[in-house]
Amino acid sequence: MYLLGIDIGTTNWKAVLYTYSGETVARSVTPTITHHAESGSAVYHVEDIWQGVCTLCQDILAQCRKEQPAFQPEQIRGVAITGMGEAMVPLDAQRQPLYEVIAWFDPRTEPQARWLEEQDPEARIFRTTGLSFSPIYSLCKLLWIREHEPAIFEKAVKWLTMPDFVMFKLSGEYATDYSEASRTLCFDITRKTWSPELLDLAGLDASVLPPAYCGGTMIGRVHQRASQETGLASGTPVVTGGHDHICGALAVGAFQGNVMLNSCGTTESLVLSLPTLSLGNLPPDQQLTHGCHVARDMYYMITGIYVAGAELQRFKNLFAGEADDDAVWQQLMDEARQAGAGSDGVLFLPHSRGANVPPLNPRSCSALLGLRAHHQRGHIIRAVIEGLCYETRRLLTIMEQQAGTSVDLLRVAGSARNTFWLQVKADVLNKSIEVPKMTEGSCLGAAMLAGIGADIYRDENDAFRQIYRSGDVYEPNQEYTAWYDECYQEIFTNIYPALVPVYHKRASVYFEKSNK
Repeated sequence: MYLLGIDIGTTNWKAVLYTYSGETVARSVTPTITHHAESGSAVYHVEDIWQGVCTLCQDILAQCRKEQPAFQPEQIRGVAITGMGEAMVPLDAQRQPLYEVIAWFDPRTEPQARWLEEQDPEARIFRTTGLSFSPIYSLCKLLWIREHEPAIFEKAVKWLTMPDFVMFKLSGEYATDYSEASRTLCFDITRKTWSPELLDLAGLDASVLPPAYCGGTMIGRVHQRASQETGLASGTPVVTGGHDHICGALAVGAFQGNVMLNSCGTTESLVLSLPTLSLGNLPPDQQLTHGCHVARDMYYMITGIYVAGAELQRFKNLFAGEADDDAVWQQLMDEARQAGAGSDGVLFLPHSRGANVPPLNPRSCSALLGLRAHHQRGHIIRAVIEGLCYETRRLLTIMEQQAGTSVDLLRVAGSARNTFWLQVKADVLNKSIEVPKMTEGSCLGAAMLAGIGADIYRDENDAFRQIYRSGDVYEPNQEYTAWYDECYQEIFTNIYPALVPVYHKRASVYFEKSNK
């Protein structure tokens, strides 16, 4: 018998079928279809989302039948959806999509974020939602649609995040989970309900948002039409999943003790679980993001780097072309290793999509410093890796300070193939790093929740006990930790503050120039 986890991610849409013990039975991946415009806007088309899910499910079933001719879809005992937050689908009274889905990283909603900040001089929004004022959150997108597409706004009778939309298409039921709701900027994470005050700001009634449940709650079953389109058996339990990073945290046990998830792919995230919610006394722009965990009665703190693996990929493409050849990657890592710790003075600040260091600064940019005539591509590649690790350390330090705890172990998902990066990270952080044996942590976390909702597991601890398999551990190399500590303390931490006025002047000059 099996459990299915589906991930509606920023880079890829994925489906993975697991045994109850977490072994991968089948896996299917398709690139996320994102529609970009010259203005910088980015959207998803609703029909692409559902068709993508149908294709993934059909492929999973085809793989199973090929390997096991007697396989039947009824052997899948539960399905749960994970994925990105923030981006929302509006539905009309006939339950049909009304508009394209504004991507979480679409910059058009910056004015709405500034407007919300102006309405909240006493920081009530942060104390309610655990979120600062960022244009990525759902409420900013709803405000944009209210202003620019009022007819759409008026017709919308329900708003669903993309994972919740897939759950709706499978079951016909409206539902979300606490972790997805936590990314909307209109969810009270203490009371675990929609905030009337914040909905009033957007001119919304709570009825247009779905009921929120804990992750791992069965909300319905696959209906006949969805069965015909996906191939899943009619009657299969459909269970609330959660935000992709938080499902990934569940899969690696980042809800027990001082274990942190370090999810590293296109972006990089750090997720730390909290037994109680403590938002502290700092101003909102100095705080990290908080929300409700998919694990029952738990909260989380999250931060990260907006562009991580994609940053390294970009430099690989510049130096060696766009073909993703393992031999090319190995050659570049060998050259980076030969460059030596510290990259011979080459430094890199990874801020391609702005700074996520409190306070947030969307004007910040990536910067490569210290280049001399003799430096080669190996120095630059290593500097990029070290810069990403330094930035991780900076964010981890802030997280430990605000949580009032010390992280003992990082469990890494996403960059397990790049062993050089993992070792440098252990050296820079001076912490142990473990790479679990698993396929697609976010999908596995969703499958665990599907198993909880379908009564396969008693709870999160039972699911984790049956599924988790430890893997390689990277210990800090004491030959380098002191050197990296000095580079971090004396040099790296001074780069960003020194460049802030330059970034603001750059934005001012180039903005004025582009509007002349």
